[in-house]
Amino acid sequence: MPMREGIEGAKAMTSETNARRPRPRRWITETVFGPTFMLVLVFLVASASAVYVLSVEVSQQARTHDLAAAARAQSELLSAVRSFYTREVVEKIYLSNDVTVSHDFQGKELTVPAPVSMTLALEQELARRGSSSGIRMVSQYPFSWRADRNLDAFERAALEILIEDPSVPFQRLEETPAGDVFRSAVAVVMDESCVTCHNSHPDSPRDDWKVGDVRGIQEVVIPADAAHLDQFASLDNVFALLGVAFSSALGLSLLLSGQRRRAVETVADLASRERE
Repeated sequence: MPMREGIEGAKAMTSETNARRPRPRRWITETVFGPTFMLVLVFLVASASAVYVLSVEVSQQARTHDLAAAARAQSELLSAVRSFYTREVVEKIYLSNDVTVSHDFQGKELTVPAPVSMTLALEQELARRGSSSGIRMVSQYPFSWRADRNLDAFERAALEILIEDPSVPFQRLEETPAGDVFRSAVAVVMDESCVTCHNSHPDSPRDDWKVGDVRGIQEVVIPADAAHLDQFASLDNVFALLGVAFSSALGLSLLLSGQRRRAVETVADLASRERE
């Protein structure tokens, strides 16, 4: 009889313990909708969102840096070509009586373009070829034959800024019907040879230029997709990050909930034994 009573008591204790244990499906449901899961999920989603925002910012900064470097290289090359052309071609032609240097050179024999006219002709050539990049040279004091070269909002803003500080390029990323473009403008500063020519030219809009004055701007336009944008900053990866966050939250919550459940069961078993 005592043995039977002991067996029946053990069975009763086991039944009571099993009754306290939640069924697996119920336990998982309670875990998913429990406060631990929700807190972990909120934390991980917030972390994933912060990582995404940071990655977008870093990617945009890297793209802007690459575009600025590309624009600076093109602008420096253009300035070097114009400087070389002025020194090695135009200045020597001035000593000759056979060849003329003029803005009105197209279709005329023994006439070569002036340095700025050569740059403007290159601008037209790039447009004619359908180049994705472009260049511009504009001024707030154009010659009369260039009065139709109107300045847009970017160029007006660039002139205003660069006249105050010609040492820093004026740059901006803009949307156009053809896609996003990166525009970079640098100041065209008058040197001694420029001052002499412009102040003595009969058609010059000003005759009081000084060395160091900003004559205009030289602009380089390049497509924004010339710099690779990190694919991490894409919409697909947002969902991937959220999926990882949800899975991590679920796994961590199940782990913590399981440990808590086992701890509760252990305490309950100890308390039941103490009562006996």
